[in-house]
Formats: sequence, structure tokens, C-alpha cells
Amino acid sequence: MKKRLYIISGILALILFQIPAQAQQGRPRDQRMQAIESRRIAYLTEKMALTPSEARVFWPIYNEYLRQVDALNESIRAFHRELPPAERMSKEEATAYAEREVRRFEEAAALKRTAHEQLKEVLPSRKIALLYDAEKSFNRLLFRESQHRMRDRRNN
Repeated sequence: MKKRLYIISGILALILFQIPAQAQQGRPRDQRMQAIESRRIAYLTEKMALTPSEARVFWPIYNEYLRQVDALNESIRAFHRELPPAERMSKEEATAYAEREVRRFEEAAALKRTAHEQLKEVLPSRKIALLYDAEKSFNRLLFRESQHRMRDRRNN
């Protein structure tokens, strides 16, 4: 058990030291995103208790899923930039907007289903369940930290 913990710790250390070094060359927002991504990797790996062999097959699938979700979100943002605020939309624009919103949820669900099916082939169901719980708790953690930073800024 200790040996497995040392191996996982070693892998995480390599990942965590590699990403911040790359982030130093980017803009401040890029650095923040890289730091969050580093934390996500460490958090999910720990919560899922991934073995090195599981991590090798999990991360490519999960990273591709995240890449596709990001692409979907960017296309949604581009679509929204082209539309006026909802209160000033024409009937046609409102219809297009509403349909696009429903399609967005369908596309996101399809991406999740595809990733889930791929993960089922390489991970035990328990670890997939741990992934879903860890994603939620990590997002709650980030949200709470953001709230604390905003509260601190207002108080200073």
C-alpha cells in the first residue's frame, strides 16, 4: 500500500511541477487556469485513488472529454455574443436561442455519455462514481474559495 502511495505521489509531483513551470510563460489568467488544472489533477487522482496503470488510461479519456466540453462551451459563448440580451430579442432570435440552449444540454449529455462508456471499459464502476463525486466536490471547493476571495476584497 505504501509503495502504491509513493508511486502516485511521484506521478503527481511530476505533473504538478511541470504545469506551473509552463504556466510561468503565459498570461496571469493562463497561470490561474494552469494552477486550477494542477489542483484538479491532484484532487481527482487522490479522491479516486487511481493506481498508476489506471491513471495512464483514465487521463487521456478524461482530458479528451474536457477538451470537447470546452469546445462546446466556446461555441455557446460565440453564439451568445452574436445575440442581443433576451429582453430585446426578436421572436426568431428568441426561438433560436431557446433551441440552442436545449441542444447545448443534449450535446453536453452526449459527451458525458460517451466519456462514461469509455471509462466503464477501463475503470471499475466504483472509481467512476468516485470521479463524479470528486468533480462535484472540487467545483464546490473552487466556488467557496472564490466567494472567500470576493468577501476578502470587499472587506479590504
